[in-house]
Amino acid sequence: MTHGRLITLAALTVLALSACSKNSEPGAPAVSAPTDTAASTPQPAQRAEGSPRIATEPDGVHIEYRVYGKGDPAIVLIHGWATDANYWYKQIDPLKAKYTVVTVDLAGHGASTNNRTDWSMDKYGEDVATVVRTLPNPQVILVGHSMGGTVALEADRRIGDRVIGIIVVDALKSVGLPPVPQAEIDKRVAPFRTDFIGSVR
Repeated sequence: MTHGRLITLAALTVLALSACSKNSEPGAPAVSAPTDTAASTPQPAQRAEGSPRIATEPDGVHIEYRVYGKGDPAIVLIHGWATDANYWYKQIDPLKAKYTVVTVDLAGHGASTNNRTDWSMDKYGEDVATVVRTLPNPQVILVGHSMGGTVALEADRRIGDRVIGIIVVDALKSVGLPPVPQAEIDKRVAPFRTDFIGSVR
């Protein structure tokens, strides 16, 4: 055997031993041939409870939502203005013991994107309806806090008969009262037009 062949053979042996040793390192998974054909068939990955999911709006906005528990109806929790789905964290465990619980980050809030120019209640309602369309549950209850109460009403118009109830929390307190005069609305909105971030803070 020539010197060149010996070097090549030695190099191949070292590479083979090196590859084998990687599987025998502590913590490395043992490699074995599957004994059952069904066991070797790839299975669809199951989502961990509460892991982030994305629903894409017709206008391209990505709405992040999370699903907890199981059961019917699905309880869809809608946060108010300038908050996000974390507003509901204390309600998730008690509700998921019996129902499917869904939390939503409305567009421009939490982890949802803000690539939108129309920030109307109509569009926020579509955020929720887009998420509900991804759910297998035949019935849903919409729960909205503050601005989320109005959003729930807008979502209901898009979802239809699947909605069996709407619960509002600290919302719709002006129902039945005379409308606020335009001059008062302009006065309240003016600070946001001049310094939005500062006024929000």
